[in-house]
Amino acid sequence: MPSPYQNLVFSCFSVVLLLCTTNASADLDGSEIFVSNARFESENHKAASVRQIEKFKLAISTGIGNYFHDILSPDEVNGANIVAKPLSEIDISNIQSWDNISQVNDIFTSGRDSRFLILDFEKALDKRRISWMFPEEGCFVRAEVLKNHIEKLGFPEVKKLFVFGDLGIESPNIVKGNVTWWYHVAVAVKVDDKMMVIDPSISDDKPLTVAEWSNKLSSTPEDLTYSMCDADTFGPLHSCTNPPRFTAYITDFLQAIFLRLESSNLVTLQRDPLQELADNPPWKTAPKPGTLPFLHPLKAPDDANPTGNIGDVYASFNGDNETVEYYQLVALDVNNEYAPLPTNQEDNASWKYLGDNYPVDFNRLKGVGKIFKRVHLFSNQIDYFRQVKLGPFSFPARFPQNEQDSEHWEYLQTTRN
Repeated sequence: MPSPYQNLVFSCFSVVLLLCTTNASADLDGSEIFVSNARFESENHKAASVRQIEKFKLAISTGIGNYFHDILSPDEVNGANIVAKPLSEIDISNIQSWDNISQVNDIFTSGRDSRFLILDFEKALDKRRISWMFPEEGCFVRAEVLKNHIEKLGFPEVKKLFVFGDLGIESPNIVKGNVTWWYHVAVAVKVDDKMMVIDPSISDDKPLTVAEWSNKLSSTPEDLTYSMCDADTFGPLHSCTNPPRFTAYITDFLQAIFLRLESSNLVTLQRDPLQELADNPPWKTAPKPGTLPFLHPLKAPDDANPTGNIGDVYASFNGDNETVEYYQLVALDVNNEYAPLPTNQEDNASWKYLGDNYPVDFNRLKGVGKIFKRVHLFSNQIDYFRQVKLGPFSFPARFPQNEQDSEHWEYLQTTRN
């Protein structure tokens, strides 16, 4: 679903991955601190997905509007958007039926609650659920990951149900409160001669009939069109009837993007991702603000009381480009107050811009003599540096651009896998 999240999504690919060891004499492999992609189940998937990833990178660099559609060539004859029709014309007679609604309820609960996604960049949570609490983006990835999950559990056939039209929802999980789309997709299964939609991003308490799902997505459901597609149909432009199958590698790679967004989104909403992404999601307990022990205390700027502690990190939602941005308070004026946050992603007298990546606990990265890895996401290159001097505000300084020493870093070696 296209949106202006280009900067935040693109950062997942341009970000330098930062890892470190605990002491200077430790092995160069180091302990993981911060990376941005998922730990994938099989390296065999990687080789099979290189060309898809390159197309994905190219699509992102040329604009978020079709950033995933061009991973595969659009099908101009049988694309999901091309074959869409009114709901009354959708034929489900040849779809394999599940045994009973209890099966559907069981897989709904499993797909909503199971934490089976492992993220290398996030050490506070061992595993994550599908990104149901970030409904703004990524429906196509959520549906694909859920489909794979259902297949692994040995359940009967599923379909991808695409809907097109004037769509939108209101949700407490959206910073702006609402979002609109031109299409949406979810997993659907047949039981008792009707289709049931499994979409916890829209309904987190139960599976929905297609009519119930449509009513939540649009105030004019009678104007919507639908495509009941093969389980492997990935996006709205891809073949509805004979799509190529995506590897688990590329699917997990994409899901990692939206899991990062989900975490950052909860911070912006002043809720506690350590609680809600772990054992206390909102469908079990009411969302509540909380502390983030592995981060600096994250706050929102307060124009009515513009003061704070030097070193605190603040999260801010930038409405112009719809990204979550992070700033560290570095100075107060003579009245012990801070200046307004910059609007241009730069520093000012009070604030240091930290970027739009979910901030790690920089205290864990302090220490002269620690060895760090710089991992290049797509080239399999790893550069090793020893920290010889702390940077501004006692944080690690930027790595040198090339494989060389700097004031803050001693270059050690480079490896290529």
